Amino acid sequence: LAKRMPIDTTRVFCSGYSSGGVFINLVACEVPGFFRAIASSAGGAPHGRAEKHAHGFTKCEGQVPVATMALHGTHDFGVGLESGVFSAQYWACVNGCDTSAMETTAYAECHAYRGCPKEKPVVFCKVDGLGHWVWDRAAEASWTFFKRS
Repeated sequence: LAKRMPIDTTRVFCSGYSSGGVFINLVACEVPGFFRAIASSAGGAPHGRAEKHAHGFTKCEGQVPVATMALHGTHDFGVGLESGVFSAQYWACVNGCDTSAMETTAYAECHAYRGCPKEKPVVFCKVDGLGHWVWDRAAEASWTFFKRS
């Protein structure tokens, strides 16, 4: 596609829901540097690889940090909340963030890990009462995140 159209390959963003959220996490891991930022709703991060980072998380060959927003509902019984938490923690570790400290954002549901590289932030949005669905503010929050990444 980039050969046929003028695409700024340094500004490729992706969002996905459920298995699409898992997919974009996997592509971000397996295809280093392809995405500038991702936003996953009701998804999860890669796991189950033989190679591991020092902190124990799966490591993909040539993997690089990627700005990540993980959004997940507290009542998601299709893909449990722990999957969204795992996704945020995974990318926070890969990106070199301080996984023991978070700060508030412009959205009460969303918290950013501290100490991330400026261009590789990681944000987790825990939406109270949301089931296995996309939060009604996900597009707005994701676009705000993408513009700042």
